[in-house]
Amino acid sequence: MASCFVSAAASAGADVGSWSVDFSTTGQPISWTSPDGVRTDGQTYDVRFEIESIGVVVSYIGIEFGPIDVTDQLGGDAVQQASADGPCPIDFGGSSVREPAAPEPVTIAFDVQLQVDEQGRATYDMTNVVLGTATYNIGFPFGNVTVDLEEVSILGQFDVEVIGTSCAADIDGSGVVGVDDLLALIGDWGLCPACATDLNLDGIVGVDDLLELIGAWGTCG
Repeated sequence: MASCFVSAAASAGADVGSWSVDFSTTGQPISWTSPDGVRTDGQTYDVRFEIESIGVVVSYIGIEFGPIDVTDQLGGDAVQQASADGPCPIDFGGSSVREPAAPEPVTIAFDVQLQVDEQGRATYDMTNVVLGTATYNIGFPFGNVTVDLEEVSILGQFDVEVIGTSCAADIDGSGVVGVDDLLALIGDWGLCPACATDLNLDGIVGVDDLLELIGAWGTCG
């Protein structure tokens, strides 16, 4: 059995998305998509998924124990993060988690894929899930025994940050670089730090910005 719950804090077209995600699996793959998204026209996208807690249910001679908190055993595998150029969709590639490291017998292993789709929604895929064995003290009268992992529950935080825009010349955000953008640029001509029309970010709206806008004329992205 696999289940997934999510709570979200992001607005449509936002520069930052942050979601709390709760996964549970007995070995099946997990596929999750955020309920809302970030803007899709970014220049750079930074993603970070952090496992905040992980609990397991184990069994010994048919008797189940748990859930048992094993968060402290993840180490560096608790965080997956990546950065890639926009616009969306973006595939950040995959990574693998295995505890403990080979050649020790596997306790838990899975592959992770992080993406942002064409609508700016974050996606998390956990595949090739392996629930193995571990040595655990289950108390009197058994003590330290080899147990089988039956279920894993993961509470995580998925964050996406959008930096810049892949089409800065689309000043009004219409999806097209045109007359309205040109008029906005002319209206800001001269010293204009922090202006959206300062396309090259030199603090001045001038000829260089005009040439960049003309070069991007038409449908943007």
